[in-house]
Amino acid sequence: MNPYDLAHQLAHALAQSDEYQQFQALKERINADENAKKMVDAYKKEQFKMQAAVLSGKPADPELMENLKRMGLVMQYNQDISAYLMAEYRMNQLMSDIFKILGDAVQIDLGFLENQEG
Repeated sequence: MNPYDLAHQLAHALAQSDEYQQFQALKERINADENAKKMVDAYKKEQFKMQAAVLSGKPADPELMENLKRMGLVMQYNQDISAYLMAEYRMNQLMSDIFKILGDAVQIDLGFLENQEG
């Protein structure tokens, strides 16, 4: 068994999965709506700032947290954005599960993936 061949088979299976197909369709819908895309991009940028701060050991910035909360509430009212973020979360969860399965098989500790949230 060639691991590279199996990896390509897995990649093909992922691309054909319902989770990925739904994610791609919703991503295209978001990208076609300039306002929705701007909101999602701004939200992800703020999320990245928060994650970078946490990883560097800095305390959470209350203003940044409040801004993320406010942005999340606004985006909840857009069905396309809500569906897209849920589909993205499901894809991230699927990938995390696959990494864990692979890590367990070769005894690599990927426990840090278990604590991730979409």
